[in-house]
Amino acid sequence: WKFQFSVRLTWIFLLMAFSIQAQHVGFVPNAGQWEGDFDFRLQRSDGYLFLSATEQRVALVQKGHEGHEGHAHHHSTEANFKGHVYSIRWLGADPAAKISRTKLKNGSRLNYLLGRDKTKWVAGLEQIEEIVYHNIYPNIDLKYFLTDAGVCRFDFIVKPGGDPSLIKWQIKGADQQ
Repeated sequence: WKFQFSVRLTWIFLLMAFSIQAQHVGFVPNAGQWEGDFDFRLQRSDGYLFLSATEQRVALVQKGHEGHEGHAHHHSTEANFKGHVYSIRWLGADPAAKISRTKLKNGSRLNYLLGRDKTKWVAGLEQIEEIVYHNIYPNIDLKYFLTDAGVCRFDFIVKPGGDPSLIKWQIKGADQQ
């Protein structure tokens, strides 16, 4: 008999409340249109989530304006950005874990025609609703998914023979309160 035991980690981290506002968008595969060591990116109004088999990285961005905000007669087109990055690294995870994905229902295809170098253009990328990194630990999968409300969640799926004590992580960049 087969069974799957889903270990849901509930975090009071911004990642768990990484809800998508405005339009329902999915994870976008990194097919070379962006530099970086990540497989997927999720964009929202206040930042980005980057995923790989060994790490999830959150980059929060807040846009501000320079100049005289309090005076209606001053119009500044200059903007500055404040940001913060934190990450959760899955210690001992297999960086070459096999990936499966489920397309976002009714998701549009995306084109990235960035810069003048046409060899770096990527077209027709499908948005993804669910990503599974298979066997990041022996008999343990890591599944990222979007809820109906557009919130990003993740589950560890411990299969028969899997040892949950192998799941270890390191958090970097989170402020201690």
